[in-house]
Amino acid sequence: MEIDLSDYILDASGNLILNSDKIAQRMAAERTEEILRRLDEIDSESIRPLRAVSAETATDEDIKKLSGLEAEAQALREELAMLKGGESDENMG
Repeated sequence: MEIDLSDYILDASGNLILNSDKIAQRMAAERTEEILRRLDEIDSESIRPLRAVSAETATDEDIKKLSGLEAEAQALREELAMLKGGESDENMG
């Protein structure tokens, strides 16, 4: 049985301790990927209601769908900016 020690470092006394910086970086990278995937999904889910709006055939449901998707996308963009160190980018997703 192998033990994965990649998340550990040795302290000055030779003790194994968790490398919390490495774990936090990996978790941030994973969450960033999740956010980017969801932003792509939101773009895809927006196509049909946007088409209805541009054809002037949108229903209240189309407008609600777009509003909900945009609110979710904005929250994800804000979280993404925080994960990237606080930079704000309006063009994300």
